[in-house]
Amino acid sequence: MKFKEHKKLLDIEWFDGPLLSFFKDREGAYILYKWVDVNEAGHSWLVFETNKELLAAYIQQIISEKALILLAPEKKWYLVDISPQLNYSNERFLNVEQVKQQVLPQSHEFFKVEDCPDLHVLSTFIQEEPVLV
Repeated sequence: MKFKEHKKLLDIEWFDGPLLSFFKDREGAYILYKWVDVNEAGHSWLVFETNKELLAAYIQQIISEKALILLAPEKKWYLVDISPQLNYSNERFLNVEQVKQQVLPQSHEFFKVEDCPDLHVLSTFIQEEPVLV
């Protein structure tokens, strides 16, 4: 995955900083960055592809964040450290078992409107194209 080529569209969740951010890659695929932890290299992020249907289901509180992660269409997850200077390091692929053991939320948390700083932009984006939910 070419992390530096991802274009940030908006933050979906925010609390003292972004917790879940929405990106697009050069081919138009939708990518989510889920904050996992902070370490000496910066912040660790779980990065995975999604699609409009899954994102809409999450925003509409039909599926939890846990389900959003596990239902990643390509079944490919990456853990990457990003420094404050936007340097990427320690990039590693995770399989589903590693995701479940290392980074998957313990409970089923659902989208919280009050944690979304760009709700209008997100709502507009979701409504722009047909969504099958």
